[in-house]
Amino acid sequence: MYSIDLLAWTNSFSRLPDDFYSQVVPTPFKSPSRMIHFNPAVAELIRMGAEASKDPNVLKMLSGQTLPKGADPVTMLYAGHPPEWAEDISVSCSS
Repeated sequence: MYSIDLLAWTNSFSRLPDDFYSQVVPTPFKSPSRMIHFNPAVAELIRMGAEASKDPNVLKMLSGQTLPKGADPVTMLYAGHPPEWAEDISVSCSS
């Protein structure tokens, strides 16, 4: 049976030295959230199941209103381009 608490969260980025990331808490959307699309095939891939689309806690998690159990959200500096192209672009990863 489906339960959002059964999802296993691992974040290899948070195991890097502290210089590579900052701990953050996601900022929730200010306006009310609503599900626009839910992909049942992807939900099955992560063992969430199609019934997760009806769970209000899933919407709260996806919109930043709550953190999933075991999540370790971090913000990292993007450095994927050569130095002459790189700017100070922050990328958030919540997993």
